Amino acid sequence: MSELEIVKPAIDVGIQTNDLDAHQAFWGDELGLRFDHLLKVGGGVHQHRYDLHGGVLKVNVHRDPLPTDETTGYSAVAIVDAARAMEGIQGREGPDGMRVALTPPTQDGTQVNVLVEASDVERTLDVLQATFGGDRGEGTLRIGETKLSVKLRRGRPPTTSRDGLGIRYLTVQVRDVLAAHAHALASGMTEGLAPVRLGDVAHISFVRLPDGDFIELSQRASLTGPLPD
Repeated sequence: MSELEIVKPAIDVGIQTNDLDAHQAFWGDELGLRFDHLLKVGGGVHQHRYDLHGGVLKVNVHRDPLPTDETTGYSAVAIVDAARAMEGIQGREGPDGMRVALTPPTQDGTQVNVLVEASDVERTLDVLQATFGGDRGEGTLRIGETKLSVKLRRGRPPTTSRDGLGIRYLTVQVRDVLAAHAHALASGMTEGLAPVRLGDVAHISFVRLPDGDFIELSQRASLTGPLPD
């Protein structure tokens, strides 16, 4: 069993883009996700936050141009949409070449399914499960109400940066980011960013999967109480 305590059943999905209008039209107007609020994160980045079945879809809009050739293993997302279940699974091509599907409700309670392309499926699942626990299936790991479906992509180049278009990171909300970060590294993750405190709002870090894809660990005061000094 994982020693890492997760405090929210849904994993957040982080997108990077330069095209605010396209993302607003797609996520808000076309898919009907509820816009929650705008967060100015600094460095010329505005994060537009949409409700995602208890998680957050974070659309990070960059002022400066993002590279268009940076690899990401997070290649698609499927979102449960009960209102459209009668129409069956509906595939969409979202902004910046993202693949999005709307799906009927699932028996296991999965609300969001993120496709992760990996050069070694079992190694990636081993590291994910050692870090977060969860329920493992054939090529999948369900963490709370979010499923990660890991698919083989032979010879895929490693992810080298969070800067790029599309889904660039996932966020897991944890009880204690310092303990969670150390546990993740001991479980086979590599470090993306050592823990840093964002005022009284959150304490965050980044760790990386075997192919370099980023996962944010976040201790958010609104979920865990006041941050320790």
